[in-house]
This record gives sequence, structure tokens and C-alpha cells, in this order.
Amino acid sequence: MYGLSNEGRQAAGELVAELHQRSVKFEGNEVEVKSLHNHARSLLDVLRNIDSSGSYYPHSAPEPDEPTSLDGRDLPLDHRLAIYDNVVRSAWSDGVVTKDEQSILDDMSMYLGLEPHQTEPLEKQARDDSVKPDAENSSLYKQMLEVAWQDGEVDSNEQAMLDSLASMLGLDSAREVQLDWVCDHLDDRLKAYCSAMEAAWKDGNVSDDEENMLESMRNTLAISDEEHRTILGVVRAKLN
Repeated sequence: MYGLSNEGRQAAGELVAELHQRSVKFEGNEVEVKSLHNHARSLLDVLRNIDSSGSYYPHSAPEPDEPTSLDGRDLPLDHRLAIYDNVVRSAWSDGVVTKDEQSILDDMSMYLGLEPHQTEPLEKQARDDSVKPDAENSSLYKQMLEVAWQDGEVDSNEQAMLDSLASMLGLDSAREVQLDWVCDHLDDRLKAYCSAMEAAWKDGNVSDDEENMLESMRNTLAISDEEHRTILGVVRAKLN
């Protein structure tokens, strides 16, 4: 006889909450698992009746005097694999599986009668899918961007290097990452100038009055020509 630790109960609760939020097909509609889980129908009963296509098919309830034997190994293999896949993906949803979550997975695989050669591919796929390569690549890209920005601007050679790195990493969001990073790292005077320039360029054209206002700001805030070109490039890129 054993029970979960406080951390285990919390992990199990989070796992149940994650499962509750999953959508399945039921009677032609998309519904959350939570709506199917009630006092008369346990969560495990719900999961065991979800097939590999994500459709829920409830079994008829047994007569009250009929003994019920609930054995996951009696389910078709594709149902068992689909159940385990749902659970393992929930466990990996935050990118890490705790000891308590692993204990739950082990118990689930035993209940469903699944062998390691059947569960391991599902676990590997869930683990691979939980890793966000774009996020990891964005982190590397930001590190290189920080190096390029050390002198307060990104020149054409540095931009070419960053573009090549983004292409090599397959980072589709490179421009958004760069623009967000640059905007976050501007000092107060450059942020003020950037905001003013964004307002001036919002309609795609800068009037004479707006240009005079921007020139006055450059003089007041001591914005260099290099800083002006950098901000102008950022603003145009954001508006395109």
C-alpha cells in the first residue's frame, strides 16, 4: 500500500486538469474531457473510451446488480495506446516529467498492459514535441544579437551575420525576435525617439511638420546619425 507525496498529489492534480482541458469528439461536437467526467463516470472510464482519432464512445452502463470488471488490458490496442499517448503528452506538456508523474505513467502502462517497446516510442515523440526548437534557437539568436548590439547598433555586416544565423537555425521568427529585443534594450531617450518615429510613420508618410519634430528630438536627445538609422530601420521593419 502506498500513496503519493504532497508534490505527487499536486502533479497528479495538474495532470488531471490538463486532461480535463483536452477536446474530444462526442456526438458530432467538440467537447472538453471535463464535461464527460462526473460522479457516475470516472476519468479513467472516459479515457478508456477515447479512440485513436480522438472520438469518445461511451459504453452502456451495466445493470446495478451486475459486477463490473475494469481492466485496461481488455481494451483494443489502439485505444490503449491512444490513452497512454494522451497521458504522456500531458505529463510532458511543461517540458519535464517529475518522479511522481513518471510513477503515474508506470502505473498507467501496467494497467493498460503496455510493454516498453510500445510505450517508449510514444514517450520519445511526446518528449521531442515538448522541446520548442524555435524557443531554443531564439535564445541562441538573442545571444548573438546581444554581441552585435554591444556598440549600440547593428551594422550591415552584423545584420548579414544575424540573417545567416537565422537561416541556418531555420528561425522563421528572427525578424520579430530581433525587433522585440532591440526595442526592449533601447535606453529611455531612444525609446522616446522610437515611439515618436512610429507615430510619424504610422500612415506610411512623414509630413514636414513631423520631420521637423523628429529633427528637434534628435537635437534635444543627442541622437546620432547611426542611432537614427537604427531606429528608422526598426520602425520601418515593424510597420511592414
